[in-house]
Amino acid sequence: VRVIGAAVGGRLSSSSSEEQELADGELSSRVFQLMISIVDSDNARTQAGAAPTRNNPTRVSLDEAIVEFSQAFRKAYIGEQAVATSKVYVRLSERLGIPDHTVVLDVVASKIAYNLRFYGMVDG
Repeated sequence: VRVIGAAVGGRLSSSSSEEQELADGELSSRVFQLMISIVDSDNARTQAGAAPTRNNPTRVSLDEAIVEFSQAFRKAYIGEQAVATSKVYVRLSERLGIPDHTVVLDVVASKIAYNLRFYGMVDG
């Protein structure tokens, strides 16, 4: 996840080619799918009455990597100039049904909200 974030954030969207943006979309779709799967599985565990896994260093590291990826994606592909010309959303739409930056922001906000609830329970 960190490597994908570095790849996505390492280039300027204004100088990216269509092929690079489609590749970013492919890689990013995998991270967004992971984010969606984590939130869905954790919500299912909670609804089933199972306690969330606490103090798992691997999970903490994954969540930190997802935050870093989200920041890199935002810098490269969310904004007035980036959204108007970006092809990354073509791949996200094909793979996950994420057509634009507003749905991406919704996915990221859902993950952040879950992290706040989860880590609030762990630390609280």
